Amino acid sequence: MPPEALDSLDKDSLKLLLVELLAQNKALTEQIGVLLVRIAELEARNGQPPKTPTNHSPLTHSHVPPGARPAGTSNRAAKVRSARRAASRPTATPDLAANGWAP
Repeated sequence: MPPEALDSLDKDSLKLLLVELLAQNKALTEQIGVLLVRIAELEARNGQPPKTPTNHSPLTHSHVPPGARPAGTSNRAAKVRSARRAASRPTATPDLAANGWAP
């Protein structure tokens, strides 16, 4: 609203405008606080080396070389995949003649 338009407003309209502006000011002040915290986090991280595939995360169980695993532990995902493959294999040769297929 241009400043010249304020002269034409009555007292109640000015009060409503002031309340709206105060609410907007409060919201913007809160947003500035959040952004300042984020800036501080990024500035603190600025001096650290960039993340690469070799330094971005600690070794997980699946990334540990087989010789480095304690005895008796294994990769659960590999067991599950193996069980699924075994379940999907037929256990017997189907009788094609019984299904109407002639060899």
